[in-house]
Amino acid sequence: MKSIFKIKGKNLDDHSYNKLIEICGWKENKDEEYLSILPINHLSNAHTDILSYLQDEEKLKHLKENKSKILIFLTDQGDPRNDKRICDKFGKVVDEYGLSETSISFLTCEAGDYQIPKLSLLEYNFPLTEFYTSNLDTLDLTEQMFKYVSSKKHKRPNKFCCFNGSFKNHRTILFYKLLKNNLIERNSVSYTCYDKFEDGIINKSELIDILGIHDKYVDTMFDLLPYCTDSVLKDANSGVHTYDINIVAHFSSYFNLCTSSGYGGFPYLDDKTYKPILTFQPFIIVGEKNSLETMRKVGFKTFDNWIDESYDSKDDYRERIRLITTEVKRICGMSIEEIDYWYRDMHDILYHNFNHMKKIFDSQVQGKRINKFVDDLFINTKGSYVKIYEGYDE
Repeated sequence: MKSIFKIKGKNLDDHSYNKLIEICGWKENKDEEYLSILPINHLSNAHTDILSYLQDEEKLKHLKENKSKILIFLTDQGDPRNDKRICDKFGKVVDEYGLSETSISFLTCEAGDYQIPKLSLLEYNFPLTEFYTSNLDTLDLTEQMFKYVSSKKHKRPNKFCCFNGSFKNHRTILFYKLLKNNLIERNSVSYTCYDKFEDGIINKSELIDILGIHDKYVDTMFDLLPYCTDSVLKDANSGVHTYDINIVAHFSSYFNLCTSSGYGGFPYLDDKTYKPILTFQPFIIVGEKNSLETMRKVGFKTFDNWIDESYDSKDDYRERIRLITTEVKRICGMSIEEIDYWYRDMHDILYHNFNHMKKIFDSQVQGKRINKFVDDLFINTKGSYVKIYEGYDE
């Protein structure tokens, strides 16, 4: 059992810190060897927090003697590799304090696919483990529901579902395109914008700036937002936990148009990506470039025999959304008999993804992976880098 110490700082995420301790089987104490953890949901003050920590001569001495390590645990989207200045700052800390390349490490939720000089890095998508462990009682239910619907000839009322919470550029553009192509009313779509419009007041000028146009569809969108079909709006906007899932709404649709938290950084596969896997749905990801490629590297299967997935490799997020909209229109143009056959044809892949999720996001599997990374930090002096799809079979 690893001995740990929590570093004081700003932007602390105590809930995720406690969850990480549980997953890894760690305890708060300072034994001869210990791990100092800074659990944060934003990088903005991390450098200052670490500098403050290093002012303690005893802790600095332990770092230099390889008796302790610093682990910066990023609990949500945000990666030091998105900003070279942050990487350079931490590299300078390593040089100025005479530390090894394993003295300071990051646990990041994003799949950036390259190392940070003079530091160590584990790509660990914590939100997925959090989502999985928050829905353990749901796994048997959704599997039984899938077996039931697969054995019947019942049709689903919606061709797709698309559930969106916080206000983001890519979600705004997607909602506009779905509205313009008459794809909202016939399907299950929500865009609650709960973080921005809690008082129900929509700023039309911001919609126009994001969309780059002002037409009748923008006016209609202005009147509709916030828009919610999968729950009561006041409940959806009152702090419903992000890992909650409306199982009935998902099983009432053939495929899932899921929007990631971001669209311009490294692939970030959060709970929105894994809700369709939990409910046996094929999916289209409106998010970062190469999101599908990353999922395949992790061991999941995607749906290129049934869905045009060429959008995934496009650099510009607006172009990705344009291609996605075209594909959604094509699929929604199928008759109910055609799309029902289309869906059932993916049965084996849907089951593979469900079982693979259970395998790799089990707490024991993730705990073993993280502990292996941490143990290696105390053995090696050269920087360690474990990619998001590595370390599961050791």
